[in-house]
Amino acid sequence: MRYRAEIDGLRAIAVLPVVLFHAGIAFAAGGFIGVDVFFVISGYLITTKIAEDVARGNFNLLQFYERRARRILPLLLLILAFAIPVFFIILMPSDYTRFIRSVFASLKLTSDIFFARSGGYFEDTGSVRPLLHTWSLSIEEKYYLIFPVSFYVAYRIKPKKIITITIVSVALLFLYSIYATYRSADTAYFMFTARAWEILSGAFIAVLLGKHGQPALSAKTKDMISAVALASLAFCLYHFDEHISYPGLYATVPVASTVALIVAAGDDTIIGRALASRLLVWVGLLSYSIYMWHQPVIVAAEVLGYFSNASQKVLVIGLIVFISYLSWRFVEQPFRRTSVIGRKMFLSVSVASIGLVILSSYLMRDLDQSRLAKVTPANGVSMQLVDKCFLLDTAVSEFAASECVFTPGPGRKVLLIGDSHSASLYPGLKQYGAENGFEVALASAAYCLPVVESFPPNTSQTATSRCQKINKQISAMIQAMHPDLVVISGYMFLWSSATDAKWTYPGYYQQFLEQLKALAQITPTMVVGQFPIWNGPLPDIVAVEIGIGKKTLSDIDRFDGKSLRQGLFEFDRKYKADVGASGARYVSILDKVCRQGECPRYESENGGSPELMTQDYGHLSLLGSRFVANTVVGPALREALAMPKAF
Repeated sequence: MRYRAEIDGLRAIAVLPVVLFHAGIAFAAGGFIGVDVFFVISGYLITTKIAEDVARGNFNLLQFYERRARRILPLLLLILAFAIPVFFIILMPSDYTRFIRSVFASLKLTSDIFFARSGGYFEDTGSVRPLLHTWSLSIEEKYYLIFPVSFYVAYRIKPKKIITITIVSVALLFLYSIYATYRSADTAYFMFTARAWEILSGAFIAVLLGKHGQPALSAKTKDMISAVALASLAFCLYHFDEHISYPGLYATVPVASTVALIVAAGDDTIIGRALASRLLVWVGLLSYSIYMWHQPVIVAAEVLGYFSNASQKVLVIGLIVFISYLSWRFVEQPFRRTSVIGRKMFLSVSVASIGLVILSSYLMRDLDQSRLAKVTPANGVSMQLVDKCFLLDTAVSEFAASECVFTPGPGRKVLLIGDSHSASLYPGLKQYGAENGFEVALASAAYCLPVVESFPPNTSQTATSRCQKINKQISAMIQAMHPDLVVISGYMFLWSSATDAKWTYPGYYQQFLEQLKALAQITPTMVVGQFPIWNGPLPDIVAVEIGIGKKTLSDIDRFDGKSLRQGLFEFDRKYKADVGASGARYVSILDKVCRQGECPRYESENGGSPELMTQDYGHLSLLGSRFVANTVVGPALREALAMPKAF
């Protein structure tokens, strides 16, 4: 097989956009197309080698699999051996548990399936994914398992029809990819059957060129074709983004462009010689190492807080290239040479390494559970009461408005409305009310934008017809029950964000304020400010800080500001002013329980053991509910109820 330096240069063109995309570089929003370029190159190179061996009659399937294993396994195992202990130290337990599952998936060649079931490629799932990039490795590995045998059989049975068979296979799989993308782009992105046509496109070029040679085109014509292909890749890099339905029809642009470059960008063209330049070839030779190292290194840098500005990103990318060179020089190269590492040694090292990776994964997982156990079970963080006055994702018919009423008789009545955050406040507030002469009832629903009764169609997961009906029922309850005070509590820090189209919509916050103003004109109304919101589940954050050597929550600082969501205090000040302008009362949780930009992670009751204030990223724990009710919201309610009723 003749070496083509420009193909290595094309590998550089493939890997660099992927790195820039995962680094969050703005002009590389479509950098994920680099994987499509890799697929086509892989199909071309592998098929060229297989076709030549089959034609000469010396194709050996076991040798083929050995070469692939020597190419892929050593570096993969090295990266897993690096990642398992590093991410044990820096990841939160829930993220680490998912990470360990991805380790096993990568060893079983099922990363594509694992990540397809774990959320879309572009989705911010709230968890880090250090091995997300191994999905493409699983795709290629499946191709290596299936294609050689299929090609060998087809070539032996119908040697003159091999081009036709390849074309038909590409066409059928391409049509399936379009269908699968239409059904679910998130799933299709990872699917072998939706991606196989891309690799087979490279195989088709290999078969075509093997049969008929390079097309009889002038160097000028080939340069024009290559220039258009490069421009098309640049267009994809800049204009494609997470909002397109990918792969589907969009994938034809990078695939066709790569095919054109393989065919046209020879060593007799300007583009071909540019691709064969020393720098691009060098990066291309390192491309597998760069691709494999970039994701775990970037994730580690992000978790540690060293990937937030341009200079840090440049340094981290430089580190990735340096590590990649070392692994290429001292791992990839030796293992690919049978003269350096023989078959028996390679097999022994591979089996031992896989065993060590699996063993360390199990050991680390057990340690991970032990450190998490020091936080969660010991501190009684549990889900709040869910009854017919607080709905999770059940139908509106389950919302028993007739049962969410006050008991007959004298006494002040408070109706608490909102979402799941209000439900987490309810147990403590209900207990406080019972001890202080007023009754608290709850009417709320999870995954619903509160108060507003009419949403624009097809806006977000929280602005549904179910939520509209519930909000209308709650409004009717207020008019029928005439509570002494309506209290509104919710995740307004998120609901007010017009940029998060999944959970809210532009204009909701203003609608909420308008509805609040109307409500405050007919009944006394109080808004409870935002609870502290953390960058992930608080039990996980604390578990990482406690580590293995420490004993209890008392060993760490009670107050923390580094792990709070950015912009929380600024929003609270704005929310307070906006609510005040609407005529409703406002009670700030952050003003009362936090200090100098830091909020409490745990508290103690009656001299008992410390317990977490929050059960996840923001819902109050049982202790947190009692603490906030007793120290902030309860006294504010007593003060409001003591005032003469003006309605």
